[in-house]
Amino acid sequence: MLDRETKRALEVGFQPGQILTSPAQTAAYQLDAGMERHIPDGVVLPENAAQVSMLARWAAQHGISLTARGAGTSFTGGSIAAPGGVIVSFARMKEIVEVNETNRQAVVQPGVITNVLQRYILPLNLVYPPDPASHSVCTLGGNIAENAGGPHCLKYGVTGNYVLGLQTVLAGGQVVSLGGKALDPPEYDFTSLVTGSEGTLVLVTAATLLLRRPFQGVQALTASYTTVAQAGMAVSAVIAAGLIPATIELMDNGMINIVEDYLNAGFPREAGAMLIIDVDGYPESLDAQLSQVADILRKFQPIEVKTARTTQERELLWRGRRSAAGAISRISPNELLVDVSVPRSLLAETILAINQIGQKHSFRVCYLAHAGDGNLHPNLLCDFSKQGERERALLAGGEILHHCAQIGGSISGEHGVGLEKRDYLNTMYAPGEIDAMLEIKQVFDPQNLLNPGKIFPVDHKPDRESFTRRASLPGTYFQPASPVEAADGLRALQAAGTPTNITGGRTHWRGDPPQGTVLSSAGMHGIQKISADDLYVTARGGTSLAELQQVLAERGFWIPVHSGQSESTLGGALAANANGPLRALYGGLRDQLLAVEVVLADGRLMRFGKPLVKDVAGYNLSKLQVGAYGTLGLITEATMKLVPLPGARRSLIASVPDLEQGLRWGYEALRQAITCSGIVLVSNPIGNNSLPGITLVCTSEGHPLDVTAEMNSLSNILTRCGADVQRETVKTSAAQQWEEQFKHAEFVARAAVPPENLSGMCALLSTHDLPFVMDITNGMLAVTSSTAASGELLNSLRASTEPHGYALMAAGPRSLLGEVDLWGRPRQSHELMGRLKLRWDPADILNRGEFISPLFPRSKTLQVA
Repeated sequence: MLDRETKRALEVGFQPGQILTSPAQTAAYQLDAGMERHIPDGVVLPENAAQVSMLARWAAQHGISLTARGAGTSFTGGSIAAPGGVIVSFARMKEIVEVNETNRQAVVQPGVITNVLQRYILPLNLVYPPDPASHSVCTLGGNIAENAGGPHCLKYGVTGNYVLGLQTVLAGGQVVSLGGKALDPPEYDFTSLVTGSEGTLVLVTAATLLLRRPFQGVQALTASYTTVAQAGMAVSAVIAAGLIPATIELMDNGMINIVEDYLNAGFPREAGAMLIIDVDGYPESLDAQLSQVADILRKFQPIEVKTARTTQERELLWRGRRSAAGAISRISPNELLVDVSVPRSLLAETILAINQIGQKHSFRVCYLAHAGDGNLHPNLLCDFSKQGERERALLAGGEILHHCAQIGGSISGEHGVGLEKRDYLNTMYAPGEIDAMLEIKQVFDPQNLLNPGKIFPVDHKPDRESFTRRASLPGTYFQPASPVEAADGLRALQAAGTPTNITGGRTHWRGDPPQGTVLSSAGMHGIQKISADDLYVTARGGTSLAELQQVLAERGFWIPVHSGQSESTLGGALAANANGPLRALYGGLRDQLLAVEVVLADGRLMRFGKPLVKDVAGYNLSKLQVGAYGTLGLITEATMKLVPLPGARRSLIASVPDLEQGLRWGYEALRQAITCSGIVLVSNPIGNNSLPGITLVCTSEGHPLDVTAEMNSLSNILTRCGADVQRETVKTSAAQQWEEQFKHAEFVARAAVPPENLSGMCALLSTHDLPFVMDITNGMLAVTSSTAASGELLNSLRASTEPHGYALMAAGPRSLLGEVDLWGRPRQSHELMGRLKLRWDPADILNRGEFISPLFPRSKTLQVA
């Protein structure tokens, strides 16, 4: 309990009813949906960020821990206070601050219920895709803490794919914004790091979320099979065929009958397993999509394949799926819901293995599975009133976690680690990798006040071996042939304090550095594995994107990234966060990266992430390497999502009289675009010499019938606007126009603003005769110039992007380093960036003077707490 003096200090600045300390008041906060129980010392219900900041300062002064809490729907004890401490309930911070249709963004407070936002934006022809089963009660702040998923993650991704920026309060009370409305800002990707960190790094007080345009139609079908193995093979076959339905859900016989007893939804009681599959698109494509999927499903001897012909039939299917938890509560006093994620190709055999564990411990097990993304929920039906049954259930659950980790899965797909799974994190990560996560915790929360005791094993023993191995010092040109050789060399370079400059294909910087060692990734190249069943590819960091794409295309897949120049490497693209128009449809590089092997600047060789769609076990350290420009480590290997090659890609092209008019036309197209992979304005278009001057290019790709429908819609819109539209098929695309800007130019600047603010750049571009591509979909701009004009160009761009944007160098000669401000003003996160840089690179050897170093000159080096 809080003593009287401490409580009195807290009450300053809060209104009556915002602070709860009596046992009758705090008892309701002792649990979540999991099994742990801990009564907090107090509960505070702040109403704004200023109060959260004040609370954090008070907690730091008194050494009191804070645990953020949304609706308390988490399953692993993540939102309960243990040991003791104060709950920070965000129940009163539930405002939808802003919804911007042009930007397709929303700004929300953390207490907003997920489904409230989804219903709020639907009349605006916008959707927020993440849809956890508890969406009617769970909060967006809680979703961010757990990186929550749901059935639609297969096609549309998890919460982290939609978090663009966060307003946060650090453990000491400082308010810091991460990310923001302008995409890919020049800072470490702390936004992705915080998402899924279970409230252990910061307190989130607002979030900027990405929204999408919804398809106009959706249809569902079910397929029932005699065995789970048949259903699992059918799922893999659908994915391997390059078909990505909106959802693929699996229920086993036990769950089918439990739900059917409860709801009478018409589920096939005799089936060993049932799949529920949604396809979405323009109405013109739905029948064709269903037919393609059904044809594959029938190859695995189904009992029945049945289409939901009406909206009511589809809604009943999904009501049954979402009613599973309630249905179980009718027949079992207790249940242990296990949340694991495995490669989807191993789903069936995983279920069989878990059945054996259940039989071993005398538990009935029934299943729900997001089969399309490999996220599996075994439910162990229990009665904790029986002697020893709780302990046996936990033992069985632990064996399930061990098994899934051993086969390359995760101990948590969407519910987090919290208290209940913390002792199993070391089944996925080596001690040194857990050390790196704990170092992140120390950087953000040196007093360990934010949600302490969660995620990490209590008996964790740090790894010291990585620091004791010694190797000879590399020369001025270091091209390691293996990750181990790279680690040994970097450790020696760190010990010697030798400036070390990482280079891939030399497409970001051109020319050799003036001093130190060049570390080339060219010796580490090649594709390690391609998995069509599980939709991922693993390749070395020095592999050229052109080579990688060619090999994947032969198998019907690609990675939707911008290759820039033929010399561009996978590691280099990730380090530079080289995105463009394609991210409108496919997401950015951070969204496509599943796992990474990296040598940190101090020479430690680490693996972070798994080749899984859903994985929220530990901190997402793989994303920290994206956009870090090699200042934190050397990417030696990356695992990326695979995407089926689009069935069609077509572009509409129109000459525009001036930039302002072209921008207005682009906005009109953007209001309706769904399968759009780019809407750009180009000053000197490639592949279409018949159109002089500024050109508007709108590209759509995907299912051929969806592309045709979108092209017809956009053509009508642009014609009504007064544009003279020409139709193209394969000659050019928005992505090609963007990539051309990076070829053969002396200097390339990249700028970004929220899309609605692009007009601020029009005056600048109209007065300078410089080649450019303006990406209307994402609010980004690429401009080329001579080296001599680079400083003036960057300064002008920065003036036109204020206050929410930025401008930086995307490619140019190394001679500019130190002569031109290439990165712009420091971000709010610059102090955190500096602390992390010094933690992992204490001698500041990696890419010294680049990206982070201008923010932290050696004379002003911060000490790590």
